[in-house]
Amino acid sequence: MILQDKKALSPVISAIILIAVTTVVAIAATSWMGSISFNFMQTEEIWITSCIWAPDASHANITLINTGTSKVPISTVQLDGNTAADYTFVSGTSTVDAGGTATIQVSDSFVGNARHQFSVITDRGHRFVFLAKAPKFGNFQHGMGNHNSK
Repeated sequence: MILQDKKALSPVISAIILIAVTTVVAIAATSWMGSISFNFMQTEEIWITSCIWAPDASHANITLINTGTSKVPISTVQLDGNTAADYTFVSGTSTVDAGGTATIQVSDSFVGNARHQFSVITDRGHRFVFLAKAPKFGNFQHGMGNHNSK
């Protein structure tokens, strides 16, 4: 068998196919890396800044601020490790915008002159904690706090 001057693909066509495949792979890798880095740049960071007790210690208003870079949906509020008996958003909503604030009124059975732990839990499962000392009954005081996150 004599080989004649037959070529499967011309060098120009094969170069074009090689460049096209390389470009498609590069675009796919760039968009994949971009989506990964975008998701890592969104952070949830809630700070509970204060706790103001009702004069009869029937409820406490906790104020929080979102210092992160994305909206934070609040899924639950806990008191001393258990879901709070009753809580409502006095200002703001259950989704706190980046840089936004919200005030949550927590009603439960508080023990006077004792420390209580308030926890705000996000939809992603992050827990942000604040410790506050309840006033002596019949004596109005502001809670003092200590921050912990995640």
